[in-house]
Amino acid sequence: MFKFLFCLLLFLNITTVFGYTISLDSISVVFPRHPNAIIEDFEDANYVTGLSSPNVIPNSSPGNVWDGNSAAAQLAGGIFNITLPNVRIFSIGIGDNDSGGETVVINESVILNPNGLPNFTTSGAGIVYYMNIFAENGDADITSIRFTGSTLGFDHIEIVQTSSSVPEPSTLSLIFLALATPFLMNRFRQK
Repeated sequence: MFKFLFCLLLFLNITTVFGYTISLDSISVVFPRHPNAIIEDFEDANYVTGLSSPNVIPNSSPGNVWDGNSAAAQLAGGIFNITLPNVRIFSIGIGDNDSGGETVVINESVILNPNGLPNFTTSGAGIVYYMNIFAENGDADITSIRFTGSTLGFDHIEIVQTSSSVPEPSTLSLIFLALATPFLMNRFRQK
């Protein structure tokens, strides 16, 4: 019985780790995409509060503009660190992806490849697609997004926070298991 419960807990934790979803919108996006989003438009040299990057230069790439007059260019691999709580959606305009070999790493653990998704395109200059990353139920909040592969241009980030009043499914399963264990042990002892 304990082996079964252990395997059940292990299964529940593994399946909730990889639930992030990516969708790509075509270049005909209308902004803002998400109500109540925090928006980084790269129009000046400063990031919005709660967003930082050691290697993406704001206001540096006018050729990859989604809105406004400026975009950002990455140096060696673009990473965005997010210190805001409860971030469940991260959206970003992508440009200048050359060969299209980019991948996305979420929270330094989940690696996703947008190549092959609807609306995926490549271009050596200009805008190519708008990426939306959604944390599904059971996923950790989004705290970092790293792009690897091609040199990319970025513009118009939207960050969406939600309240965390609903427990994650793995938390609910642990509570259920904790409450059910004495009952199950008592039942098996009686047999």
